[in-house]
Amino acid sequence: MVFDFLKTRFQSGVTTLERPTPVSVVSTPLPEQYQDLSAELGFHPNDLLTLQIKNFMIEQQIPMYDYSSVVDYMRRVAAKERKKFFWRPLRKKDKDVWGTWGWNVSESDDYYHYRCFECSVYDKMVPLHILQDVKLLDKKFDGEVGFFVTDYAVPHPDPFILVAAPKESAERIIFGAWDEPGFGVI
Repeated sequence: MVFDFLKTRFQSGVTTLERPTPVSVVSTPLPEQYQDLSAELGFHPNDLLTLQIKNFMIEQQIPMYDYSSVVDYMRRVAAKERKKFFWRPLRKKDKDVWGTWGWNVSESDDYYHYRCFECSVYDKMVPLHILQDVKLLDKKFDGEVGFFVTDYAVPHPDPFILVAAPKESAERIIFGAWDEPGFGVI
């Protein structure tokens, strides 16, 4: 299968990977009556919150990335360093609430586990524009969302950040990326 989002170029016999770029996402109409009744009943399914997050991100022009393309890219980049990548919570409040997801820690990557040492709170600088998006999303969704950043135990990985509802089964929405060090915008 050929992926437009992950191109491999051959230059002088060396294979290089290009980072995924934001994808076009279309807003999904949510009837106001459904949202109001759900809120009134205290019914908060993850799918509804995910749609609300995506629609808000479209409205605010916050870019979104295809999750599987980012995971594939991160696996390949980390493998070049003989590492595995994982997700680290951006803040302490994200750490314990979101449980676990992904593969078996000892066998694969693309995981988060709240008890795992490498999944401790992210400890590197984050660009201002990413922090502004985090603040906007966190405020809009009243702290109901968590934020996680890719890492793979090298001094300067080029991270991606995601937002998700507080359930293991919730869709994870990647909305930003930056260069390390120096914060070059991707």
